Order: sequence, then C-alpha cells, then structure tokens
Amino acid sequence: MLMISLFCNASDEVLPDSIAIRFNKQLQLYPQEKLYVQTDKPYYIGGEDLWFRAFLTDYTSNIPDTTSRYVYTELVDPMDSVLVRVKTIPRDGAYYGSILLREDLPEGMYRLRSYTRYMEGLGEDYFFRRNIYIGDSLSADYRTLADFTFDNEEKELRIRLRVEEIKTGSLFEAKELRVQNRKGEMQVLKMSEDSIYRYNCRVEKDLQNRLLYIEYDYLGRYHKQYIPVPYPETEYDVSFLPEGGCFPSETSVKIAFKALSGDGLGEEITGEVLDSVGIVRAKFESNVLGMGTFSLKAMAGERLYANCKNRAGVVKRFELPVAEPSVCTLGGQWTGNILNLYVTVASDAVVPDSLYLLIHTRGALLYCAVWDGNRKYLQIKNSELPSGVLQAVLVDSNMVPLSERLFFNLNEADLCNLEYHTNSSVYHKRELIDTEVKVEENDSIQVSGNFSVSVTSDKDITRIHRIRF
Repeated sequence: MLMISLFCNASDEVLPDSIAIRFNKQLQLYPQEKLYVQTDKPYYIGGEDLWFRAFLTDYTSNIPDTTSRYVYTELVDPMDSVLVRVKTIPRDGAYYGSILLREDLPEGMYRLRSYTRYMEGLGEDYFFRRNIYIGDSLSADYRTLADFTFDNEEKELRIRLRVEEIKTGSLFEAKELRVQNRKGEMQVLKMSEDSIYRYNCRVEKDLQNRLLYIEYDYLGRYHKQYIPVPYPETEYDVSFLPEGGCFPSETSVKIAFKALSGDGLGEEITGEVLDSVGIVRAKFESNVLGMGTFSLKAMAGERLYANCKNRAGVVKRFELPVAEPSVCTLGGQWTGNILNLYVTVASDAVVPDSLYLLIHTRGALLYCAVWDGNRKYLQIKNSELPSGVLQAVLVDSNMVPLSERLFFNLNEADLCNLEYHTNSSVYHKRELIDTEVKVEENDSIQVSGNFSVSVTSDKDITRIHRIRF
C-alpha cells in the first residue's frame, strides 16, 4: 500500500524519513473506521421493510474491519427525532438488517444514520448518512402541490396549497386540511373558491426546521406529509478560492469558485471581476452545480470584487482574496493520464529552498521528496497512484504546511470487471430466477468475496419518483 519505495529518494535527507515515520505513527495511534451502508432501493412506502447492509472498513486501506462489535443504524425523521435504532452484529463477515417502516409515517425526506461506538467517540462528522424518501401508499392517486412567496423583506411567507388527483389532474377539497405550527398546534385551513388553501406565517417563528407539516383526509384515510420550505432566491453565497490556498501577486493564478443557495445546494451563476475603478478583469460562468474556475492576475494588496447574478437575476457583490507578494502556492492539472504539479510564486520572486512535497491518501504517505525549484513540473502517471482522493501538500523545512491541493485519481488497475447474468429475460409469477455474478480483476483472475444484490420493482420506484418530482 505504501509507495514510498517507488517515489521517495531520501537516503541523504533526514526530514523526508521523519515525515514518513510520523505519518505511519499517526495511523498506528489514531486508527479510523469507515462505514458505507447500502439499501435495497432509494425510495419507500410506509409499511415496507427497509433492508440495509453496512460495509465497515479500515479508513486507510479500505480492508474490511470488524474491530467494532456492533454497527448502529438509525432512522431519523425530518424533525431530527430518532424513530428506530437497529443494532447489528457481523454474521459471516457482514453487517445487515432491516427496519420496518410504520404504515402511518408522514410522507417526506428521512435520514438513515449509521455508526459504531468508536466513531461515536470521534463525533458525528464521522457517521454515515443517507437521505431516504418515504411516501404514502396512496400517493399514486393524489399529490399535494405547494407554492411559496416571501413578502416584507422575506420575513413573511405566503403558502398556497392544492390537492390534485393524479389521473384526472383535477383539484379537490380535502376533508379538514390542517397545518402544524412550532408549538405543535394544528390549525384547520378552509379551501377558497379557486380550490386553493392559503396559509401565512413567519418561517423562523412558526415553522420548525423549515418544514411545513400538513394532514388531511383522503377517502377516509389521513394523509400526513412534511413539505420543505425553500429559501428565497435572493439568498445565495459565493466563495472564491485561489488554487492551493494562496494568491501570489503579479502572476496568473487559477481561482475556483463555488456558489451555494440558502439550502446548501449549488446555485448556477454568472459574473465578472472588477477592480476599484470598475475595470473588468475577468469573467466567469458556473456549471449547473455552481462551480467553476477562471484565471486572474492581481497586484499585491489590490482589492478586487465580483458581481454575481443567479438564475433569478439577483445580483450580489463579493470581495475576492487579496494577492500577496511573499507566498507560494501548489497547483496542478491532469494532462491525459499524467498529473502535473507545479509551484507558483509572485512574478519577481524565486521558489524558496528546502520545500518538500508530500502526497498521501487517507493518511497513507505515497510521495515524500525535496521540491526541485529548477524544475517547472513534477509529472506522475495515474497508474502509479491509487484510486481515490489524493492530497498534495507543500511544506517548509519546519514541516509547516504552505499550500495544499486535492486531486481525484482513477487507476484502472484497481477496478474489477463485473458480469451479472440470469437464466432468462422473462419470467412467470413465482418462477425461480437463477442468477450468476462473476467478478474478475483486470488480469482475468476471479475475485472471491462477499457480495450483495438488491432486487426491486420498477413499478414501486417510478411511483415514488413521480410523487417527488
């Protein structure tokens, strides 16, 4: 796993050896677990069983780890209350179990949370989480439509609710439609002549977790649902991040940006960078996830600003990081299957001596050597690096980090070839299905192991998918 023998030429250097020793000691003293949980499908109906399997591995090596005796899996409702906790023990090296979903669960987005006691001691940031949508069993027949409008400088919220039959598209009056406030009190709403229920409130005062909880009678059965309240379109933020974390002056530097809406999702934007006198220095446009990059050159201490516009046409102004004359930054880019790493400094500066480049993944040191300031690039083939997220760090002789860069690598040698076959393409009811799973490494060596397969009904999946969107 450790590739220091391939990369690190440090026979005359004490520091690289000491760094490698400290990395290994860190892994020995503070081992970590990593947990991934697979469910049998992404959407559920109240009354079904939610089947899951947990994969517990060592954080560094990804080798299955059964140091912890139990894995705890919880179903958390939209109000952050734990509804069910299941404790699983490994059987034949696998953690698996099920959660029976109550038939009367309100429709909405729930969360599956899994952890071990060891992970619990490190904090909830180490837990595994997955969103699970749970629908109503009658949601194939009807749906609730909600529109939200913010007034009075976005302090007051006007809500319009409609109940629609899916087959006919007609609106109908639900018997005793009720809305819950923060105190847990249920307020009955009356439908107006235009078949709309109206409810006005203040989000922070009247709604918990920005969720509207409603109940109404449909064909003699109460429908319960959590409806998330969106953020106003004016609420978004943009972060500007120089490559490597530093912004050397008077040289072209790659600037990354990330735009987030109020709900934490990516916000698509366009914008331009202006200096103090209004001259446009750069223009940029994000992808659909709100991310992108552009190149920028600035003088030391120069104040630059970005005017950004989102899809709703809302314009906001943000200040960019200030360029500095005495910093260096680590950059890099993929050219085909070659990773090119380089160090950038201010235009009139030289690369400092005694810089060291470290590359590791999940704490396992892969590369450790003195940075050659006379070299423009350090090139590494992707086949010489493991798959996953790699962190390259530039440190000085005192082992103080100066700059860092993250990369994702996909090494084809790490992948397996998977084949899945059934004995027929068409079956009758209750007919036995024979399946064959074949897993081979790239050199055609068959892999033996413990696998899991989930079989679901397309009818159920598409039904819930239609309800959500």
